[in-house]
Amino acid sequence: MLVSTQANSLPLDRHFRRNNGEVAEFELRQTLRGQPGKLRFLAYVNHANMGTYRLALQQNPTAPDITQTRRSDTAKYGLGLNGEQALTPNVGLFMRLGWNDGKTETWEFTEIDRTGQAGIQVQGAAWRRPQDVVGFGGVTNGLSPDHRDYLAAGGHGFIIGDGRLNPSTERLLEAYYAWKVHKMFTVTLDYQFANHPAYNRDRGPVSIWGLRLHWEF
Repeated sequence: MLVSTQANSLPLDRHFRRNNGEVAEFELRQTLRGQPGKLRFLAYVNHANMGTYRLALQQNPTAPDITQTRRSDTAKYGLGLNGEQALTPNVGLFMRLGWNDGKTETWEFTEIDRTGQAGIQVQGAAWRRPQDVVGFGGVTNGLSPDHRDYLAAGGHGFIIGDGRLNPSTERLLEAYYAWKVHKMFTVTLDYQFANHPAYNRDRGPVSIWGLRLHWEF
C-alpha cells in the first residue's frame, strides 16, 4: 500500500518501491457451543520517511524535534490480534491487542504503541428491538519507552505534545446504544469516560458524549 509523505496526511508517497506499507493477516474461524467466532492475527511493516525518537533526544535533549531525524525507508513494524465470539444469537464478545516497536514516529492514524481492549455487544431481541444494539467496552493504551521519553522532554507528535510528562497508560470506558429508526437509518448515542488522556496522569478524567447518524441506501 502507499504511505503518506507526511505523518498522517496527504498526499501519498508515489515512491512505492522505496516507501510502502505491507500487511499480512491470518484468520481462524471456529464455533463455541454452536456459536460462530473468529480469531485474526495481523502483522505489518511500514517503510516511510520517518524519524526516530531516541535519535531526536540525542540531537536535542531539551527540545527534541523528530522531524529533523527523518530518513527515507525507515521501517516500523507491529502486530495485532483480534477476536470475536458469539455467546448466543444476540450476545457477542470482542477483544483486540496491538503492539508496535515504538522506536520510530507514528506515521498513520494515532499515537498508540500498545493497546488492549475488550467488550460486549447485545442485540435488542430481549426488549423487542432486534435491530437495536447496545455495547460496552474498555480500552487501555500505552506508549513505548522511547516515545514516552520524547514527549516528556517536550517533543511533539502530530496529535499530542507534552513536556514534564507525568506518564501513565490512557484508560477509556465506552457505552453506546444504536437505535434502528428505519431500515435505512440508525441513530447512536455514545458515552466515553477517559482517564489520563494522552498518557498524562495529571489529565482527566473527562466525559465525552457523542451522537452518530448513519444513513444507508
